[in-house]
Amino acid sequence: MKKKNLVVIGARSFIGKNIIENFNQEFNIIPVTSKMINLEKKISKKKIIKFIPKKSILIFLAFKTKHKQLSKQNLIENIEILSNFINIIESTKPSKVIFFSSISVYGDNNSYKNLDEESKLSPDNDYGKAKAISELILKDLSRSLKMKLLIIRIPRVYGKYDYISNYGPTKFLNDISLKKNIFIWGDGKERKHFLYIKDLLRNLKTLIYKDITGIYNICPSLSHSFLDLAKLAIKCTNSKSKIFFKKRNGIKSNHIINNNKIIKVKGVKFTHISLAIKDYYSSIKNLYA
Repeated sequence: MKKKNLVVIGARSFIGKNIIENFNQEFNIIPVTSKMINLEKKISKKKIIKFIPKKSILIFLAFKTKHKQLSKQNLIENIEILSNFINIIESTKPSKVIFFSSISVYGDNNSYKNLDEESKLSPDNDYGKAKAISELILKDLSRSLKMKLLIIRIPRVYGKYDYISNYGPTKFLNDISLKKNIFIWGDGKERKHFLYIKDLLRNLKTLIYKDITGIYNICPSLSHSFLDLAKLAIKCTNSKSKIFFKKRNGIKSNHIINNNKIIKVKGVKFTHISLAIKDYYSSIKNLYA
């Protein structure tokens, strides 16, 4: 049976690298980088067709992230990137579009609990605003073109190829591997969801196989505080690292969302946080061996 084309736009991103590495047995992976198609500049239909086959599944990851300094310019640039992505959609008529959104559409500075896919969007920074605007534009385009669209809203993701300084499991485990102490902002008691990359990949495959469309919060049922994660990281790795506290610069907020919709999809599951940390640490420590 011929493999389906899976076009990964944003192939050099943390998640993009993992999709390319883990989906190549099931799909014909077509990575698209900025050197091939620069989404920050106007692109011709000829160039689009050269790199992206028609009727492919398009995964869109090419977004300026929160790891980079945010400004009004970032919002403008992300909307320009989306505009070029729409040109790709109109030129290639994909069989499906998968847009990686974020729980930042619910807000980053405000606390919330039990928000689901139908909850009101309240982005309070330019990254979240760009994601929310993109969702609305793509939903309108999906209706007008009768295009299959899957929007997945994700929390903080950790795992292979993650930014080493990504505050949470990745930074804590890298510090432990380097025999450094762990520093926590404020009291570290704000609660968030943390999604292991292997769970994201496995559940994404399930959604693709089942040809599911719509909007889904993809996250484990349980939330955790940064302090609890730091303690768990030390416990799971038998580390002698100690925890210290730094004055908080940002706003303390709890971000707890409802994952009932994704949990109802047969085959979807999430790894217990302690098992995920142990598994991730086994790969990190080898980098420093």
